[in-house]
Amino acid sequence: MKASTNFFRLIFFASAFFVKIAYGGDECLGSAGAKVESLQGNLLFTSLGHEQWQSAKLFDHICQGSRIKLDNYSRATLSLPNGIILRLDEGTTLTLNTLELPKNPASVQAEAKSTFGLIKGFVHFISRTPKHLLINTPIANAGPEGTEFAMQVDENQSLLWVYEGSVKFYNNQGNLNLTSGQSAIAKLGIAPREQIDIKPLDAVNWALYYPPLIDYSNLEVSDKSTELGKAVASFRQGKIEQAVTVLDKLIIDRPSIGLLKIRAAIRLMVGRVDLAKQDIFQIQKHSANDADATALLSVIALVQNNKDNALQLAKQAVEQDSQSPVAYAALSYALQGSFQLDEALNAAAEAVKQSPNDALLWTRKAELELSLGLTDRCSQSVKQALVLDPENDNTLTISGFLFLVKGETDLALDTFQKAVGLDSASPLPRLGQAIAKIRNGEVQEGRLDLEVAATLDPNNSLIRSYLAKAYYEERRSHLAEDQLTLAKERDQNDPTPYFYDAINKQTINRPIEALHDMQKAIELNNNRAVYRSKLFLDSDIAARSASLGRIYNDLGFQQRGLLEGWNAINIDPGNFSAHRLLADDYQALPRHEIARLSELLKSQLLQPTNITPVQPQTAQQNILILDGLGPSITSFNEYNPLFSRDRFALQASGYYGGNQTVSDEVVQSGVWDNFSYSLGQFHYETDGFRENNKRKNNAYNVFAQTQISQNNSLQIELRRVEQESGDINEGFFKDQFSRIAKSNTETNIVRGGFHHKFTEHSDLLASIVYREESNKNLDDSQGLILDSSAKTDGSQYELQYLTKYDYFDLSIGANYLANQNEQLGLDLANPATPGSILQLVNNDKFDHQAFYAYSNIKPISNLIITAGVSQDFYQETTSLQTNVFGFNFPGGDKLDRAPLNPKFGVTWFIFDKTTARFALFQSLTRGIIQRQTLEPTQVAGFNQFFDDINGSIAKRIGFGVDHKFNKAVFSGFEISGREIDVPFISTNELFSSEFLNTKWREKNARAYLNWTPAQAIALGVNYNYEKFKRNTDFFDTTNNNSNFFTDLETHRTDIFTNFYHPSGFIGKLNLSYLDQSGNIVNRNTQVQSLNDTSFWIFDAEIGYRLMKRHGLLTLGVRNLLNERFNFQGTDVNSPNLPQGRILFSRVTLSF
Repeated sequence: MKASTNFFRLIFFASAFFVKIAYGGDECLGSAGAKVESLQGNLLFTSLGHEQWQSAKLFDHICQGSRIKLDNYSRATLSLPNGIILRLDEGTTLTLNTLELPKNPASVQAEAKSTFGLIKGFVHFISRTPKHLLINTPIANAGPEGTEFAMQVDENQSLLWVYEGSVKFYNNQGNLNLTSGQSAIAKLGIAPREQIDIKPLDAVNWALYYPPLIDYSNLEVSDKSTELGKAVASFRQGKIEQAVTVLDKLIIDRPSIGLLKIRAAIRLMVGRVDLAKQDIFQIQKHSANDADATALLSVIALVQNNKDNALQLAKQAVEQDSQSPVAYAALSYALQGSFQLDEALNAAAEAVKQSPNDALLWTRKAELELSLGLTDRCSQSVKQALVLDPENDNTLTISGFLFLVKGETDLALDTFQKAVGLDSASPLPRLGQAIAKIRNGEVQEGRLDLEVAATLDPNNSLIRSYLAKAYYEERRSHLAEDQLTLAKERDQNDPTPYFYDAINKQTINRPIEALHDMQKAIELNNNRAVYRSKLFLDSDIAARSASLGRIYNDLGFQQRGLLEGWNAINIDPGNFSAHRLLADDYQALPRHEIARLSELLKSQLLQPTNITPVQPQTAQQNILILDGLGPSITSFNEYNPLFSRDRFALQASGYYGGNQTVSDEVVQSGVWDNFSYSLGQFHYETDGFRENNKRKNNAYNVFAQTQISQNNSLQIELRRVEQESGDINEGFFKDQFSRIAKSNTETNIVRGGFHHKFTEHSDLLASIVYREESNKNLDDSQGLILDSSAKTDGSQYELQYLTKYDYFDLSIGANYLANQNEQLGLDLANPATPGSILQLVNNDKFDHQAFYAYSNIKPISNLIITAGVSQDFYQETTSLQTNVFGFNFPGGDKLDRAPLNPKFGVTWFIFDKTTARFALFQSLTRGIIQRQTLEPTQVAGFNQFFDDINGSIAKRIGFGVDHKFNKAVFSGFEISGREIDVPFISTNELFSSEFLNTKWREKNARAYLNWTPAQAIALGVNYNYEKFKRNTDFFDTTNNNSNFFTDLETHRTDIFTNFYHPSGFIGKLNLSYLDQSGNIVNRNTQVQSLNDTSFWIFDAEIGYRLMKRHGLLTLGVRNLLNERFNFQGTDVNSPNLPQGRILFSRVTLSF
């Protein structure tokens, strides 16, 4: 009896038999033939013109015209030249009547025709070639049109189940057209009729994959002289029917529980669930508390998606035998299915403890360790399993995924291929093999593997989602959507298909549907606890929030997009996509240049090697482009792949519009193994809306990143920017400008970055930036000519450590601005008289050190408390040489500031649909080389780094509430105030420079209401309020600013509607009302007076999204009403109000 029990352990978790590659007919090579992709048991075939049956082997090619039949206890998968996949059940007999080769073998839209004669049996089809498949049976025929379906035939009837697409089911008596979810029956001589099948998926239960629990490598099976030894040997050689026949005879001759367990195990492994249950029930009849039998029932329940029952049975098995490794292994699967991943690992560890020589139990433990991100522990478990059984397919599969995680794709592919050879019926090595192939750029080959995997385990939602990703890579969005629909049906609690469906729909001009799918993905996120730890789940929710933010931006719901970005970073500060989202969002907000560039830097340092291009326009400081009138609209991931894979990509954008505005941007990027790069150029020029309002901008960018090891990456970036402009100041009085003013600036930047990953949740970032800039400026005021030039250079060093735990995270860092030097030369002259009135040479030196620590603390699930502190040491030294009418006046001064800056914020998810935010903090504006920092830019969603004067100390307090009424209506508001201590350089009566300071105050408020009343329409109202209170002590004229005011109050209301049609057409309308008043200083007379203005701006555009995500075409008009107005802008780097009507066109292409 004991020997029989041990043999159960040998059989039950055997992966399959060992095979070697062969060809069923050499004449098929290079011509039409069906390839054997997986095989359990025995598949027989006759070659064309031959009557003798031959046994096929894995990867054989079976010729057109052949007849195929499967023995009992056998299953097989075939792939056809045109991409059709067939999964055959035991007892199936069919003929390969027609197998045409596609005219273009490389095409995914194969034209070849395939015709089968299904004589009897059960076949599961996946066909992606519409109207190129025909199945003939003695009862009725089926003509699918690009679909997935199953068909069963016997002497009396044909049954059909349609899972996706449509199928015409017909015979001489009549016909039916069936669609997804429908089924029908046709009896001999009777027309097909539809039938209601409550659980149509049960029809393919035979095709499901049942995971092994126990290893057999440590059992003694060398004695093949015994009947049991012969049965074991037959099973391992793939002769399953022969093995079962021997077991049947043994059970009749000398029945035992051990033999019944062996037969039940074999039956289960080949999908004969009903027969396996018969054996299990017979075992329980003799031994009601048999733990192994109960464990088997638990696995059956779990695979058939009865998770609660599976967990109950697994716990019962442990109670029946607390020392049974089988019971603990079953419990680990059941706990995993119930989202208790840590407990599942504990159960697997207990199973290993009970049976330390069981390779499959070590493999099970390794699988869970990999899911939890414990790669070092996983590696040790895999090594132990391979020592115990070096050719166990399950162990090799986990080893392959471990190689993938480490970035060793070629080793992963070799390992997966070996695992497939050992057990061709297992879906997981197919999945891994597919991912590895796609990672190497072999998308079509990887997609075929995924289609095979889907037939090997048709109920597996995750495999369906990955198959959809492969179709997405091939730009076949409709097939991707079909698979994602099936994935949702297979597991309604899995967020993965909703997430990928949202991305797919977003890129095919269905953003509102995408919004609903992404909301569902976030709602279901914690269900991924079946294979993700809590920390990983937090990372998942952060990634989904960032993606949701992208969708909100596409709809025009910018405030919601910002909210999702802030929430994502608060949940996971290490999420690179959330930082990139904020970088793009901040581009549209005034005085957010430091915040925007800082978020971009953080995103670049955290990102893995990928195809995402670095747009020169995005990386550039002071872009000086009117909002919406550049060559491209930033949309990270808009055209990017879902799979990271070796490939080259090209994105090009062009713009032509009013005021002789021409612009283009071209970026070429690539990924190869662990190296990625991006090369880009950007050009923009315009005549402007008035005389001497020209501007010209050229930017060049080179970016390279390499993953030097699993946990270390390096990157380098080179930038060059050339800018020329006239008078581009945005002062209140539109007609006050200089006819001779001009500016020329050249900037060169070298940046290096390093990212070390201590663990999955602990990172070290390092950044070095060197920048040199030179500029020349000519201006006039009150009849005087001002000619100046400046040179700046310096280096900035930063280091940051990020770590994350279940209930808090920590960001600790330091930055050092080393010897930033600025030389300024200025000459003031009267054109009416010779010589200079005043000559000035100023040498400025900046030094800055900062240390900081931030933490997001989560005491309860719906509350995030942000606490932090920074210590700045800022020094600015000026050395001034002044010559007035030939007399020299030396002088200089020093600014020394060392504030301790507390940070406090609260983000409270009061209800599922309501978020409240509060923040109170102080910050210092540094003389940053490239206006970038790794220090967190926001506290509870309130920005702390505005484009203030260097050395300014600002205090800010803010409060906001955002609410989602339902999935279609959103609203929110935010109010805040800032008090700024502004240092500035003044020249006293002795013409000596000195540092003074003044106080500025700001109030800000904004509110929004967004609504998606229909699948294609987005509506919204946005309100923004700004109030600045300054004085005449100092006016900010840096970087072409023209902020000559002491009080300024601005109200802006935007009403918009956007339309998105699934065909690709886009329409947008926006009506803006602005009201502004304030004490404005006349630039020419220097007289301050109260002024006010109000006006309407109406914008409209239409667009068309090109097929297969190849780009976007746009035609539009800004300021359709041709308004001319006085208005005081507060950020020349982000102007957003065009003077006069501007017609424009834009094209964005992606390849």
